[in-house]
Amino acid sequence: MFKLVIPVALALGFSSHAVLAQVWTFDRVFQSALASHPAVMGKLSSAAARAEREGAEWQRYPTPSIEAAQSSSGGGVSTVLRVQQPLWTGSRERD
Repeated sequence: MFKLVIPVALALGFSSHAVLAQVWTFDRVFQSALASHPAVMGKLSSAAARAEREGAEWQRYPTPSIEAAQSSSGGGVSTVLRVQQPLWTGSRERD
């Protein structure tokens, strides 16, 4: 029994020394929890999925764009107003 206590005590002593070498401030613990806690990761995943869905919903509306160019010979400026509307999106968007 005595032979088992010495290695365990030595292991605990060395491991506590290694733990004391790293100082964990509240900010460090908080950042670690934010980076690895399952509930936080679930909320972030849920927010990302919601943003992706909203982006996909906006794809069904027309997209306006304006282009302006000046000719190199100094003739004038041409302006193009374009509206693009997807006719078929390959069933990417759902209601």
